[in-house]
Amino acid sequence: MGEKYAIVEFEDGLQVIPSKWFNADLSGAYWPTFTTLNNKRYDKAVKLMEDPKCTWVQHPIVKIYGTYNNYELARRKLKDAELLSDINSGSEVQENLKKSRKIRAAKTFNDSSNDELSDDLVLTDIPQFPTKRFKTAENRLTPFKNNKNLQIDLYLNEQNLDTCVASFVVNEQNTPNVLIQNSKSLLSQPSNVSVNNKETDNFQRFVIKKLVAIELKINAIERHQKLILEKLPFNNNEDKENIDVSHDFPLKNENDLQDMENKLQDNEVYRKQLIKQLSRVTCRDIKTSCIHLMRKVFSNYLAANYSWYGAKKKEKFSQLQICKVIMCAIRRLHDNATDEDISSPIKIWLAHAKERLEKERK
Repeated sequence: MGEKYAIVEFEDGLQVIPSKWFNADLSGAYWPTFTTLNNKRYDKAVKLMEDPKCTWVQHPIVKIYGTYNNYELARRKLKDAELLSDINSGSEVQENLKKSRKIRAAKTFNDSSNDELSDDLVLTDIPQFPTKRFKTAENRLTPFKNNKNLQIDLYLNEQNLDTCVASFVVNEQNTPNVLIQNSKSLLSQPSNVSVNNKETDNFQRFVIKKLVAIELKINAIERHQKLILEKLPFNNNEDKENIDVSHDFPLKNENDLQDMENKLQDNEVYRKQLIKQLSRVTCRDIKTSCIHLMRKVFSNYLAANYSWYGAKKKEKFSQLQICKVIMCAIRRLHDNATDEDISSPIKIWLAHAKERLEKERK
């Protein structure tokens, strides 16, 4: 079929997908399992024609409407297909447009009416408070103190989708759980609480606003905790072993280098400890950090036999395990450093090793 964009009807609706997402017999297509709540990641995957991953789920195809070389054209055709269930061109499209004109006009009127009324909408399904509890500020808070659980259901506006519900559950012992399924929709249903009671309205909006803020903070905390936990195992393993690697440097000859290579290859604990201790030699400047590490690890006599890519019949420094260790040590402080940022000062330092050796001998 080639690399094109196809409009496909699944069991639950229409969508644009790259042709490479089809299976061999075109009876199904692979669907990405992105965890983000918006469509930006999906649109990017389609536009760039990303290859299907092994974790993607295969869904059956009801019908393939057509294929297009241009992504924007496919998106326009998708809108036509959603409105008319037909992406044919010419007189058939015009006829379908005529037939659906009243439907589309009614839909446009309904959308504009909803926009005008959206500012006056009131939250729904909130338990009605007894009148006597609104006499004082202290009494208004009583229902929240006495009830262990309070569930507030917000009914969202139905626009081409089923009504979505966002539930906020507050428990006095647990952290509030906020399930928001569609932030794009508008609040539509009127509240059971009297519209004339402005104080009640404001209080309800205040509570929901705070619950949403709490949910956002909890999500941020969870993300930070995951980042911390990812780094903890590495740090814990390092703390268990206290190996002094300073006596191994500088490497004076090929025998010392070969022993070091074998040790780095076979002993993971030693490797991690070496990266940790070499990172203490680094500083805020990447170039200076590279030079400090090379001076600590290599003697001029040994460095004179190496170049980064093995030019001028020298040995290749970039293929050594110690080279990888040095790069890891630098990136512990400069995590955004590129290979070129690290290799450039090392190349120059290796190239001048022979000159430094001659000065030492004099």
